Amino acid sequence: MSVREEHELASRRQKLELWRQLGFSLYPANFKRSHSASQVATLAEKSVSVLEGSEIPPGDEVSVAGRIMTVRPHGRLWFATLEDQTGKIQLGAIEETADKKMWQLLQAIDRGDIVGAEGVVVKTKRGEPTVFLTKLVPLAKALQPLPEKWHG
Repeated sequence: MSVREEHELASRRQKLELWRQLGFSLYPANFKRSHSASQVATLAEKSVSVLEGSEIPPGDEVSVAGRIMTVRPHGRLWFATLEDQTGKIQLGAIEETADKKMWQLLQAIDRGDIVGAEGVVVKTKRGEPTVFLTKLVPLAKALQPLPEKWHG
């Protein structure tokens, strides 16, 4: 194992410990999902709610679950791509509207982690279907990073 891989593993183990310190069950037995990623995308197409500023507009409330494929923090904003067996959707959070515990959890989410997400379906200014989070439940921590690219 290279030094880089050892550092990555240590970092992910520290984040797993943070999950525990925040009071989350490390590998919960279940999560009730109301919609798949493709169903959320369909809801977003019909939605008139568009995110502007730091206020989350009213919209359909959903719960989805899947693997985090990308994480994109941008200061007070946090975005990630969640993928399930039906497709991909974007998750989003705004520091001002997220409670402190959830915001800390978001900083400990890595590519490959499996999460359950609850929130409001909106479209971003670019038309991206997004679930703006009201709750995030960590379901499984990926201690090993996903491969950069895979074929198959």
